[in-house]
Amino acid sequence: MTAQRSAEDADFAETWVDDDELAEEWTTSYPPDNLVTFRYIWAAIRRHARLWIVVALAGLVAGLALPAVLPPASSSSVKLLLTHRQGDDPVRAMATDVNLLQTNTVAQRVINELGLSVAPDELLDAYTATALTDRVMEIVATAPTSEQATELAGTVAEVYLPFRDQQVALPLESLREELSSAQTAVQEARAALVAAGENPDDSDPSSSPEWTTYTRAVEGELFIEQQILDHNAQATRMRSSRVLDAAVPIPRSERMAMAISAASGLIAGLSLGLGFVVVRALISDRLWIRRDIARALGAPVRLSVRGVPRWIWRIFPQYVGRSRMRRPALRLVTQRLRAIVLRRSSPKPALVIVGVDNVRASACIVASLALTLADKGKRVLVADLSGGVLAKGLGLSGEGTHEARLRNTEAGFTVHVPSPDDAPLLGRRLQGGSRAPTDDNAIDVAWTQADVVLALATLSPALGAEHLRPWSSEAVAIVTAGRSSATLLHATGEMIRLAGIRLDSAILLRADKTDDSVGLLEPDTARVDTAPDIEAASR
Repeated sequence: MTAQRSAEDADFAETWVDDDELAEEWTTSYPPDNLVTFRYIWAAIRRHARLWIVVALAGLVAGLALPAVLPPASSSSVKLLLTHRQGDDPVRAMATDVNLLQTNTVAQRVINELGLSVAPDELLDAYTATALTDRVMEIVATAPTSEQATELAGTVAEVYLPFRDQQVALPLESLREELSSAQTAVQEARAALVAAGENPDDSDPSSSPEWTTYTRAVEGELFIEQQILDHNAQATRMRSSRVLDAAVPIPRSERMAMAISAASGLIAGLSLGLGFVVVRALISDRLWIRRDIARALGAPVRLSVRGVPRWIWRIFPQYVGRSRMRRPALRLVTQRLRAIVLRRSSPKPALVIVGVDNVRASACIVASLALTLADKGKRVLVADLSGGVLAKGLGLSGEGTHEARLRNTEAGFTVHVPSPDDAPLLGRRLQGGSRAPTDDNAIDVAWTQADVVLALATLSPALGAEHLRPWSSEAVAIVTAGRSSATLLHATGEMIRLAGIRLDSAILLRADKTDDSVGLLEPDTARVDTAPDIEAASR
């Protein structure tokens, strides 16, 4: 029984372990990659709040300035009371009047009346006609000034009413021609009737063909005469149309117009700013979060600060002076790097600082660190492997070794700027004390006398990081949030590790205030440190 219970306990333990492994396999500590969530979009909006707020304010200012730069056109309106033929559909008749008003013929007559130098199509855009009721039409004209708008509206009304009367009188001409033809036909039929021996005035007509032709001709004449009489009556009725309200400017509120313009500009600027931020967040491959930066670089983010040491148009030593070193961001970074570089005492404290995406900010940090160590009584040697960015910032020129002393301080540090002809491995190997091949006595002396060695470097995939090995076996990367892609960070970390240098950690500048992640490496993303093997091989 004991053996059976032991077997059951073993099976239970095995099952329990399998369940834990399965739970660990399906548990995730953060959302999957490339997952766009509302929180992600909201973080981008908060992160770039200054950008879209500035764009929104610019739109507001543009909206406020628009009425002053481009004053809105003035408008005037005139109302007409129109009469239509009896029996016509009022809605269709009013639609006909509106379309008649917006013809090129009316516009050309207005142009001729006012002596304008515009095309009829352009003038048609300057006024509109609207049927308020089945008899009242409103004409609204726009112009740069109120006087011009009022004159245009009144002229359009004065030109339109006679033109409308002319269109009504056009059918009368054809009716008169038809009446003349009918009268001729009556005279011919009367003559034929007299020739047949009949009396046209006889009240008892016969059934002869002449009488039939004469009767039809007379009836046709009477019908046309009646049409003319009806048309004259309708024309007289329609000619009673008149101007109901004379042309007057349309009043407008300056405050309301300003408010509408300002609101429109604000909405347009806000939409443009937010749209730009959201679209850039969706298509950008730049990393902002500590967790993502640590995974891509293969090193933990031990420190992140909101500020960034900025390059200003002053002499570089003034920037790293004590008054500026009191800034929290620069002070925290300097303290972190000082702790890293001084924790190793053999053979010589040394550290390579790699500026991944902001070499100027990295140069400020290295200069501040060197000044701090110099103030503590340390003799510091700084190798400028960044193409001379640090040396130029310090006001140094030329190549080789330069002695730089900061203002208002007795402490100094040595800056070494390799010439373009120097071998990339110029320096002294720290492992085992073996020396790099060099004939530069000055750098040898500086190396021997230095208590601490610092190096500022930038990396490129074409060169790699082998030239950093003689200066230190440990490196720290300085990354700016939102400026590097995952590919660049991964390549930087791999180049440092392939050179046999231990990538201690990364320092994140301009950290996102919405970032609540911890920049520590997870077990599945930890990189294999090859530095100890190379160090052992070098010994």
